[in-house]
Amino acid sequence: MLDKKIRGFEQFAEEYSEEYGDVSLYEDLLKKFVSRLDHGAKVLELACGPGNITEFIYKCRNDLQIECVDIAPAMIELVKKKLPHVTCHLKDIKSFKIRKNRYDGVICSFGLPYFTQKEAMQLFNNISGGLKKNGVAYLSTMQGDTEGFETFEFTRGTEVYIIYHTREFLDAEIEKNGLQIIEYEEQVFHEEKEDEIDMIYILGKK
Repeated sequence: MLDKKIRGFEQFAEEYSEEYGDVSLYEDLLKKFVSRLDHGAKVLELACGPGNITEFIYKCRNDLQIECVDIAPAMIELVKKKLPHVTCHLKDIKSFKIRKNRYDGVICSFGLPYFTQKEAMQLFNNISGGLKKNGVAYLSTMQGDTEGFETFEFTRGTEVYIIYHTREFLDAEIEKNGLQIIEYEEQVFHEEKEDEIDMIYILGKK
């Protein structure tokens, strides 16, 4: 059984896909990520959800070899339906060991809100180790210094546990793990019936 902290993503996978399927808010940085990849590059998306980002980058570059990882079976099934050519792994990314120097690019879009600081530090080390020299990483999360159960439009009242991370923490730990931050974007997201959420988007290079 999935942990209560993430059960909402399994229960409402279709609703999540509809609510957050549009990547236009951050597509410019995704395009910059893609532009740094050579032909046939290997890309790994961690916490892929319904595959909205993988679908976007594949439309930009169908030569890429993409793998996706997510803990929710319903999310993985959505990816398989939309993108049958993509290799999918039903795994918890907190314990998923990325093979050393295997990938040209790694994506973790909004996976960090489900990681404690200690887990996030381990994730950055895992990503850095899995990237080849000059490999690129795309990361995004929600900025802040609080944590706790929250509800979102797509969960219909079901609570999801969210952990916010400060920019200072992210900067320090990303660079500590051998990644150079080459671009940084911040946005304020207005979710219906919710407070404003500060979003962070990071492009890093090994």
